Amino acid sequence: LSERREEHQARKVERREEHQDRWEALIKRLNERADTDAEKQALADFKAAMESARTARQAAVDAARKAFQDGLDVAIASRKAAVDAAIAEFNAAMKAALDKAKADCAAGVDPQTVRETLVASQRAARDEFEKDRKEIERIGETVEGLLETRKAAFKKAFSDFKAAAEAARTVLKTAFGDDDEGESE
Repeated sequence: LSERREEHQARKVERREEHQDRWEALIKRLNERADTDAEKQALADFKAAMESARTARQAAVDAARKAFQDGLDVAIASRKAAVDAAIAEFNAAMKAALDKAKADCAAGVDPQTVRETLVASQRAARDEFEKDRKEIERIGETVEGLLETRKAAFKKAFSDFKAAAEAARTVLKTAFGDDDEGESE
């Protein structure tokens, strides 16, 4: 699990670096197109708005991912603790049955009775263990809930980013578009 998280983190950093390179290339091209002070100011405003939107999106995505991973860790630890407790209870019951059989043998109880009691005690311990094991909650439902929460957070982060980016683009296009219209007249 930790290896997968590390691989995912490395891919995320790589994708963000690639995006940053593309972003810087776009800003460079736009800087070359910006002739007037108004266009340069609009470009600076666009860059600031997009950086702010991107930072907010990354923070929201990172927080959703962290909440998912923390929730998954808690679910796994909880299930593991429940399984370990059931195993410990089973081992204790089996040891108690064996100790009782040894004590009965030492006390001179009929061997057939000791054997029947031991087998019955072991069967009861196994049955109890199976019942406990089946009662232990699977983490599938918990994971599904965590996935839905993460998906909703991602969706909101991306829609917020898209709205902010579209608003910034509109302002930039207006600044560059008004100038183009003025030159053609």
